[in-house]
Amino acid sequence: KLQDLLKGEKLLSYYLLNTTSEKFSLFFERSNSKGIQLNFIDILAAKLYSGFNLRKQIEAFEDEHKQWGTLNREVIVRAIAYHVSGGKDIDRKYILDELNAGHFNSYWSGLVESYHRCLEFLTENHFILTPSWMPYPNMLVPLMIFHQKIGGEFSQMSEPQRKFITF
Repeated sequence: KLQDLLKGEKLLSYYLLNTTSEKFSLFFERSNSKGIQLNFIDILAAKLYSGFNLRKQIEAFEDEHKQWGTLNREVIVRAIAYHVSGGKDIDRKYILDELNAGHFNSYWSGLVESYHRCLEFLTENHFILTPSWMPYPNMLVPLMIFHQKIGGEFSQMSEPQRKFITF
């Protein structure tokens, strides 16, 4: 029976890991069964699933804002981490260890709205042609935070702030 099992078309393996979230994330990224490239956001989505359906929220945004293409979920997740950590930490380890569904329920809608408004601002002012051409998508995180700090309207920027953003 053991030989038949090993000769079979598929072999199921279980891994029991007693490790840090960082090492688990690396393991998860490299050992998925479908050959699809996964990242730490996929692990976070699985962690949040019972309290916040990240995939469903992403699809809702993409259906509503087709002009932007795919939502860069890492940008939103890092912006949530920024808020939760008080501006101190947005790295992978912090995100996997500390963020929970409550944080996403609290911050998701406001940050997705800021994301949308920032993309509008950048395209209307000809800073980018399309989000896919943005050299560093994570540059949206500070712009989103700034957008929220000025009351959610870029028209509220002072002239020195506008010059700095343009620079």
